[in-house]
Amino acid sequence: MLRRRASASVAFALWALLVASTWIVLARAEGGPAAELARWLAVLVRPGVGIPVLLAAFAVRPLLLIPVTVLTAFCGWWLGPWLGFAVAWGAVTGSAAVPYALARALRGPAATGPSPRGWRGALGRDPFRTVLVARLMMLPGDLVSAAAGAVRVPWGSFLGATALGGVPGLAVGVLAGASLDDPDVFTWSAVRIDPATIAAAAVAFALAWGLAWALRRRSRHGGGAR
Repeated sequence: MLRRRASASVAFALWALLVASTWIVLARAEGGPAAELARWLAVLVRPGVGIPVLLAAFAVRPLLLIPVTVLTAFCGWWLGPWLGFAVAWGAVTGSAAVPYALARALRGPAATGPSPRGWRGALGRDPFRTVLVARLMMLPGDLVSAAAGAVRVPWGSFLGATALGGVPGLAVGVLAGASLDDPDVFTWSAVRIDPATIAAAAVAFALAWGLAWALRRRSRHGGGAR
């Protein structure tokens, strides 16, 4: 037991050192963390090998605690709104499995006993709808994934709700990237105010919150009971 705890402590220390080093480099960069990450992506992504590199960036993002916004916007800028959305949708759904799987493995076997109250209890009673509502409300994605893993939400319910509920938020991020006016340099200073893009993003956001509200209201009135 002591040896296992020591190994876990070493692993945690190495992970914390990696995260701290990454963010120190990003914070010291000219233009801030988002601008520096954008520069890294622009250098790494090349025709023919760009999408695998981009997918790898999505995969390591949860481990480095990097917000997904820059990556989804980069997809829209580099690949356009349609292909960019398709790549971001698959990458975000897949990368959500990283914190989920880690939390599930650390949690161990499912606990027995009375179902807890609150959001944790809702995850146990109706996992698909609860994760779906959290995604539609655009709550912090990694926290939602870790919570679902800790409660041991079934894989199918987690991935299905993540894929479906993440669509509006992804649309907002990809459309923001697609509105960047410079086709050669990915930089926030090149943002172009496109009324159609802003309207589409606003509609996606409103639909997401409206659907989340309707699902929560139905659940409170017993619609999700089984």
